[in-house]
Amino acid sequence: MAFMGIAMMYLAIIISLLGISTFICFSCFVASWIIMLVKRSKSSGEGKIKQPWYVILLRVLGIFFSLPLIFTAVFVIFAVVSSAVDKQTNLPRAVMSYDYELSEKILKKGADPDIRDKNGMTLLMCLNDRKSFVSTNNNSVYDYDYSDDKTEADEKDIKMMKLLLDYGADINAKKTDCGDETQHKLSEYKNDTIEGYNSIYASSVHPCGNTPLIYAVRERSPEIVRFLTENGAQINITNSCGFTPFLMCADSRSDDDGGYEIISILIDKGADINAVTNFKQDINFILIRGNDKKTKMEELIHKEVFS
Repeated sequence: MAFMGIAMMYLAIIISLLGISTFICFSCFVASWIIMLVKRSKSSGEGKIKQPWYVILLRVLGIFFSLPLIFTAVFVIFAVVSSAVDKQTNLPRAVMSYDYELSEKILKKGADPDIRDKNGMTLLMCLNDRKSFVSTNNNSVYDYDYSDDKTEADEKDIKMMKLLLDYGADINAKKTDCGDETQHKLSEYKNDTIEGYNSIYASSVHPCGNTPLIYAVRERSPEIVRFLTENGAQINITNSCGFTPFLMCADSRSDDDGGYEIISILIDKGADINAVTNFKQDINFILIRGNDKKTKMEELIHKEVFS
């Protein structure tokens, strides 16, 4: 609110200054015009009339006070033209606003379907994580659209993801690492204790190395997960912390939010039920530390483990 108040104050100041400049500019030119008109009427037939110094001064002042208006007009024209060009060439803007036809038009011109944002996210990742795309050029933010119900959102996202994949988007691209490798591995034991945050109890929230599928098993419906697995997503790919989609789903979902259906899809597609994270966490450990809303998931997993 304070920022908006300051912004409105500056806007009011700028508008006031432009208003004053416009008034002075107009007054100077009108005054000089009236003076010369009167002089011509009094000196008709005497040939060319020399401009007095004060008329020249008025016109110079008029030109000077017109400069802010000229600069403002140039800025507005530039902004309008830039916005029009950006709208026709900016793939993230088109994708995140679900302008399918424009997105395809931009992709046909050679736009990179794997363009990354400031946080190292591709468009496929943003759609599956339901997060905004933050431009690396000017920090422009293109928000994910939460206005639709889940079924409509799935349909729109699948259509847009299919378009990106048709033009070569990497379905197995990984989110850019944070550069701190200590965040991705088990902390060392010292004096029979684990120092640091990354003990065996480390959670799965660290996003480095996440793929569209790993984001989908955390955030999206079984339909989205099925779409990705049927279009080339690697089932046993790991993020930087060693979480596979299977382990990520077991750690972050439950029976009543699509977890059971997603686990079933992953197992059917060949998920490695013996996978272990970088923090030495296997499926049994993850299920034990989870909530009590994973009964069906646990039964299915245990059936696979002991079958």
